[in-house]
Amino acid sequence: MVVSAELGGLGELEGTPVEYDWVPPSPLPRLLPWLGVLLLLALAANRTARAWWIWVPLLLLALGENALRPLLGFIPSSLFALFCLAFSSLAFGVAGVWLLAPHLIHRLRFVVYLKMVGVVAGCSAVAYLARADWEAPAEAIGFVVFLGICVLIAVTGLALAGRLCRGRYRPVNLALWLAAAVTALWLLVASPFVLLASATGNSVDWIELAQVILSFAALTYAVLLSFVVLAFANGFYRLRLIALLRLSDADAASPIPPLVFTHAPERVPTATTDIGTT
Repeated sequence: MVVSAELGGLGELEGTPVEYDWVPPSPLPRLLPWLGVLLLLALAANRTARAWWIWVPLLLLALGENALRPLLGFIPSSLFALFCLAFSSLAFGVAGVWLLAPHLIHRLRFVVYLKMVGVVAGCSAVAYLARADWEAPAEAIGFVVFLGICVLIAVTGLALAGRLCRGRYRPVNLALWLAAAVTALWLLVASPFVLLASATGNSVDWIELAQVILSFAALTYAVLLSFVVLAFANGFYRLRLIALLRLSDADAASPIPPLVFTHAPERVPTATTDIGTT
């Protein structure tokens, strides 16, 4: 905030900038995403102690926002807060996929991909809209579009990394392919804007542009990697990751493991009982 007032001959027209962190009157909007995760943990398929490890990446990412400020000093503080809000909302979206994975499995990869996009987009949008500052609606809506780009890059990068692993579950390969896919996708998204700026004759600071693109790629990768590492370390989520990406265990050379549902499968009628009694 910049202090400005016409004081005549009593003083300077503008004073020194004053930074002020606005605190919302109620903490409920900021708690809504966390309550949403708690509701998903109440689902029948998540009623196990191992499912509660989903809090670890969410808390680590929340704590990591403070460590990012020195590294992203070239971004103005107001924009930095919005970027943090967007990427933290993306984290809740990925958490939604991890918790709803049994309901996303399908024999067609593309259907799984669409379901993942829908879940990440929906959970991320709710987490963002509940915590956004609506005193500047145009800015908030603009970052909804940015969040949508992050969602597409995150889900597409995860799907591509799974495909590039050639059906084998290898944690190191998956993490490396994920980094390459996310970086390539951010470069692909930024390329039309770079070409447009060059065609219109606008000067482009290539170093600063590279910093921004690589920062977005690194933040997206950090969000995804935190949940992928959780799957590496936790067998409950590892089975879900393997099933979503249609991988198989590289060591045991086993097929895609089935997910365990808590509800019983539908009973198939037999000729000697159900059909025979009709």
